[in-house]
This record gives sequence, structure tokens and C-alpha cells, in this order.
Amino acid sequence: DDARTETKAATKSAGPAAAEALSADKELAAMLEVLLDSSQNWSDRCDAVKRCAALLVDETLSHSVRASTLGKLAKALTVQCADLRSIMVKEVCTAVCMLAAAPSLRELHEFEVLGQHFIQ
Repeated sequence: DDARTETKAATKSAGPAAAEALSADKELAAMLEVLLDSSQNWSDRCDAVKRCAALLVDETLSHSVRASTLGKLAKALTVQCADLRSIMVKEVCTAVCMLAAAPSLRELHEFEVLGQHFIQ
């Protein structure tokens, strides 16, 4: 109920774009929680990897949300690679490639945080 109230308030005060950004921020937080818990169902974790990558390449997502999420995502993706399921590792690699190719991340040099994490 609190999330709905916040979303409605954001829609009234700043319009649909603000409500969508708030919703994407909350969805990213929920997806990261799934990814940081290796006891979650592997299929749900695969879906969370895909959804995080899709949200992060969306050019409507604010720079501050994207920047703060990339550091957390690096840790979460590392947790998923430790699973050693080939499908899980494949999804992580696909997500990293998708993020590396995203113009919105390249232009502001945001991908470098994630890239440096995996190179080291």
C-alpha cells in the first residue's frame, strides 16, 4: 500500500515520467534482492538478471539511479556466477554484454564500474 501511495503521489506531483522512474527504481531494488539471495529459485534469478539489464539500458532511467545500481549489480552478478549453472552464467554474461553495448551507459562512462569489477 505504501508503494502505491508513493507512486500515486509522484504521478500527481511530477507526472507519469516521475512515477515510472520511481517504479523502475523499486523494481530494480526488488530484483537485486532476488539476485543477492542464492537460495532463490534459479529460474527467478535468471529472470531477475534479464529484468535488471533491461531496466538499466532504458534511457529514461535517471543517471543517479543507474549509477547507484551498477555497483550493487556487480556484487549480485558475482553471486550468480558462483552458482555455476551454465544457464545462470550465460544470463550473467549476456546481461554484461548488453550493458556494455548500451549507448546510455557508454556515453556517461557508467559501465566502467561494472566492467572493472569483472576484469579484476
